[in-house]
Amino acid sequence: MEDQELYVVATNGQVLGIGTQPITRLSALETLFAATGTVAVKVGTGLLTLPIQSVDTEEAEALARPYRPKVPTKSFFANNRWVLAANEADQDYQDRLAEYNRIVSYIWVLMALAVDITDEQGAVVWSADNRLHDLEAARRVLKRMRMVDTHLIAIMRAARDLTAFEEDQRLGE
Repeated sequence: MEDQELYVVATNGQVLGIGTQPITRLSALETLFAATGTVAVKVGTGLLTLPIQSVDTEEAEALARPYRPKVPTKSFFANNRWVLAANEADQDYQDRLAEYNRIVSYIWVLMALAVDITDEQGAVVWSADNRLHDLEAARRVLKRMRMVDTHLIAIMRAARDLTAFEEDQRLGE
């Protein structure tokens, strides 16, 4: 097999490595391992094309962690002792769990969108590079823009596919 020339170019345009030579540094300022793409979302009678990027699953989980509901417990007497068991059927818990799942969807969509999200005053509430994130403000912006579940699902599916594709590509090499 013939050697191929490989160019590794940072997002700022700087060439980090050429040919079969390894790159000389990795920088927190670059997103070398992120896959990018687009997703078309139906808006009215047309399509809106949005830039997306792969999602860091660990970061998404970390952002969602404070919203995760605690499973309530119940105690009952069995075999001459008290037993403590999870009560996942509790309706309040199920409601909180449904809201948590919705929050996770928003986090995935916001992390996937490769654009800044700004509020009514023009302040960035969620940055394209995911360094700045105000979840509640960003959700308000998307809701105010009339983004609905169909839009969220399309973006989330595309981001999950892009993330999975990128991970598969790395594993296959």
